[in-house]
Amino acid sequence: MRTLGSWILRSTVAALVVTGGLVGRATAQCFPDNFDSAPCCTPVTPNIPAIPFMQQNGRFICYRNCAVQVNGQVCTIYGPVLPAMMGANIVCNVYTMRFQVKSCGANQVLWSGNMRLHYSRNWQEIGPAPGVVRTVWRFMMNGDLVPTPALPNIPNVKPPCSNNNVFGRAYFAGYIDFAYDCNTNTWSSAYALQHECDFASHAAGTPRALASSHATRSYVFVGPAAGFVPAPTGGPIGSGGLAFDAVRRNNWPTLPNICLAEEGLGAGGILQPVRRYCECVPSSTTVPQQFNESVLNGGGLCGTTFNTLAPPIGPFPFAQKSIGAWTIAGTFPEQRALLFVGGTVLHNDGCTSTPTTQYFEGVETIDNGAVTPISFTGIAYPPNFLDLASSNGVGGATVVGIPHVTWYLLNLNL
Repeated sequence: MRTLGSWILRSTVAALVVTGGLVGRATAQCFPDNFDSAPCCTPVTPNIPAIPFMQQNGRFICYRNCAVQVNGQVCTIYGPVLPAMMGANIVCNVYTMRFQVKSCGANQVLWSGNMRLHYSRNWQEIGPAPGVVRTVWRFMMNGDLVPTPALPNIPNVKPPCSNNNVFGRAYFAGYIDFAYDCNTNTWSSAYALQHECDFASHAAGTPRALASSHATRSYVFVGPAAGFVPAPTGGPIGSGGLAFDAVRRNNWPTLPNICLAEEGLGAGGILQPVRRYCECVPSSTTVPQQFNESVLNGGGLCGTTFNTLAPPIGPFPFAQKSIGAWTIAGTFPEQRALLFVGGTVLHNDGCTSTPTTQYFEGVETIDNGAVTPISFTGIAYPPNFLDLASSNGVGGATVVGIPHVTWYLLNLNL
């Protein structure tokens, strides 16, 4: 897999050089992504628009013992979204994006890094005001952010692992939604990135294992800041049957043309909460129970299955983690709860009939009903959007806590 390894090392630089002058000239439109235009497991050419540079106020939240310790405002700058390149060829549905966090007053850069974006899916949203129609393009995001000397060196603000002479950075993962208003031809966005407690970020056997760095602390960037209220407990938790949407495989051996058509979701899948706890201090029953260990299982119409229940379930229990919610109506992302979701999943690839134990990480957004999400064929979606991406290294082996590529995507609604 030398070709894939070489691409990982140079993709960001190549994308900036080769495509930097092209993105701004493209015109965004409201259209489906084309992943359902062919039978599952067959090559497809997706239709994904160019997305411009953006900036907005965000929030930095530090959770300690699953309770909010810091809830401060930051300014974030990101984009444009650039296609990843392999030589002169675009790598299908994989992108890079510069992400910076600044202090809003002094305008000092606090964090910066190149994030890798794996395209997940898109849909339309109608409302809440009459005539408002948006197309939402969701990407899974992961990468290293590097702190600058301007960041205060205190554990509630700067992860101690980023002081490590070997790392000098911190791995963050999450998602970003880009919403395009089909009437006003304007973009807006919402994002969340997390550096998890040691149990995931620095677990024994992972590439950045540390005996003790920030065992009880996790760190989150979320935007927009307006109306976002941290809520580690008491918010909605995903529960119920999987009604839509699809699963998908990135076919890395055929790099750069890795895109395969999606596989529609089959019947009978479920997301079922099991117990509340705090993964960062799992023996405690007195701290906020921010996590909810959950069962997830289901499958696609072409043989793919995913399951967190059958053994071996470890080493990372699959859980939903409450972060908070946006509370303002009338602007994207409307009134929507936010959760991080992830853990060990037993996955069987329907395209190759290959079973593997994978670490999946992703996001769950739960709308309160102010908007109506629909497919491009007019089918109404349930308000809970759950998107998960596998964490793979070169050759397909699972890695945890470092930048990675994604082989498998689960796009679920319930």
